[in-house]
Amino acid sequence: MRSQKEILSKLKEFKESKSDTLGVQWKTLSRKLNWENAKPYINSKYWYDTKEKKKWEVSSSLEEKILKQNLENLMDKAVDDYYAHEYVRDMANIHVFICIIWLFGSSFDKLITEIADIFYTPKFKPNYDTIVIFQLICKEFGLKWSTYEYRYNPNARGKIVLPGEER
Repeated sequence: MRSQKEILSKLKEFKESKSDTLGVQWKTLSRKLNWENAKPYINSKYWYDTKEKKKWEVSSSLEEKILKQNLENLMDKAVDDYYAHEYVRDMANIHVFICIIWLFGSSFDKLITEIADIFYTPKFKPNYDTIVIFQLICKEFGLKWSTYEYRYNPNARGKIVLPGEER
C-alpha cells in the first residue's frame, strides 16, 4: 500500500503538471488521505465534526479489503457507463482505476503500464479498448468479468475470453 507521503507527493505532481484535466485522479487520491493530511482540503465547517471525521476515516482506509471493494464498486459503475455509451465517463473511470490500482503499491506497476499502453495512445478506440482494460483489471484482481458483462450487456453470450486466453 502507498503511504500518506506518497499520496501527498502524487497530489502535488497532479497539481504542478496539470495532467489531471478531469480532476478525478486528484479527487480519488485526496479522499485516501488520513484526516490530518486531508484537513487543508476539507471545508473548515467539518473540521470539528466527529461524525464526519469517523466517516472520513472509514472511507479513506488504505486496507486492501477496502481498496478492492472500491475497485469492485467502480467496475460495476464503469461497465454500466460503457454500455450506456458514456465515453467521457469511461475516460474518467479509467483514470480512477489507475489511481486505485496505484494505491495498492508498486507490485501493480506492471498492470498500470499495460493499461497506459492501451489508454494513452493515439490509436485508442473507446468502443473496444475500454473493455480490454476492464478485462485486464478483472483478471488481475480476481473479479469475475462475466458477472459485469451479463449484468449490463443484453447481447452477452457464451464464455467471455480475456486478453491472452485461447478461445
